[in-house]
Amino acid sequence: MEGIYNFFKVGNIRIVDNRVYYDVKSSEGLDVIFNHFDKYPLIGKKRADSLIFKEILELKRCKAHNTVPGLQRIVNLRASLNNGLSYNLNLAFPDSIPIVRPLVVDAKIPNLNWLVGFMTGEGCFYIRISKSSSNKSGHQVVLVASISQHSRDEQLMNTIVDYLGCGVYIPRLNKNWGEIRVFKLSELESKLIPFFNKFPLKGVKALDYADFCKVALMMHNKDHLTKKGLEIIKQIKSGMNTKR
Repeated sequence: MEGIYNFFKVGNIRIVDNRVYYDVKSSEGLDVIFNHFDKYPLIGKKRADSLIFKEILELKRCKAHNTVPGLQRIVNLRASLNNGLSYNLNLAFPDSIPIVRPLVVDAKIPNLNWLVGFMTGEGCFYIRISKSSSNKSGHQVVLVASISQHSRDEQLMNTIVDYLGCGVYIPRLNKNWGEIRVFKLSELESKLIPFFNKFPLKGVKALDYADFCKVALMMHNKDHLTKKGLEIIKQIKSGMNTKR
């Protein structure tokens, strides 16, 4: 987060319940952010959210929110952002009609840096350990690299799978989201790990990735099939995804 703050030089960093947030609220600060994304556009459905947000910002800048029609327009726009209106806003503005979201069809990965940034912000590396009678250690170890997004970004997710040349997209239609998973050791070793070794992740995610690679090497050497190796892997697992 400090890297993002130092890049834009606007906004604030705050920590709440061990979670770090980067907020930009001032009109001047938001101009800096949107000037950047005008030059380097978002892709996928998040771009539609940014276009809606930008219209709300312009309406507020023109003082439209001080009029009833203007305020209703802002609420209609808000109804199409992210997860829509909250319960209280629905009660306060019962006649709200969500606007038609801007159509964004370009899901082409612009460059390698985009994918590294996306994985840094949205991805997760974790180790799954389950009991197994077929292994000498009594347990099965599976490495999983995953990215989750709202189901409306299914096109983008499938584009990422094609770009990386590995993994599978799993839709969770009843929960309105979907997930890319890369869990085959052969794909991790031949595709994913070489990619992120060449184009490193940033921040804490880089530490999780380093631990992930340690276990991948242990699995390659069959160490996970021994009790000693399994205990080492459990110890590594306990330190991952802990906001360290």
